[in-house]
Amino acid sequence: QTTPQARFVDIQQRNREAAEARERRRDERNVVLQEEPAAPPPPPPPPRPPPQPRPPTLQRQTTPYVAIASCPICAKYSRPRALNVNAIDCVSRHISSKARQNDVLHANLHRALHADPASGRPQCPCCALSFDNRLELFSHLAGASDAAHAACRADAATIARNTAGNQGAADAAR
Repeated sequence: QTTPQARFVDIQQRNREAAEARERRRDERNVVLQEEPAAPPPPPPPPRPPPQPRPPTLQRQTTPYVAIASCPICAKYSRPRALNVNAIDCVSRHISSKARQNDVLHANLHRALHADPASGRPQCPCCALSFDNRLELFSHLAGASDAAHAACRADAATIARNTAGNQGAADAAR
């Protein structure tokens, strides 16, 4: 049997030996780290190539909100039933559907709405002026009275029928 003092001395001795062993291992690791030659710094990344020009993209035009609008070709009125729908969007859909039905005048206007994909601005099919949005183009087409712009509109009978049809429906509702 060992006395408590001997046990205490024995524990202290083991702690010293363990601390010395840890110290030796730490020194060995430091020596290994010091012996390794320093790696050269990594080369700098290659310079970036100059940006390539992006192909033109179609961008949605910012058209102001309009509650009632009419087609500049055939004077068909559009008044959306929902409050969050723009009447210019409805007229644009009308123009594209008529263009799909092989209506030449509406097809020309549909092409003019997408004439300049680089800037996304619509152009007048008669005089090639560019506009900031579809509302300005439609207002220009409706207000122009020269022969070139008159040729881009439907015949007078169609315009009269579309205009009178809206009034006739209002009269019938009374």
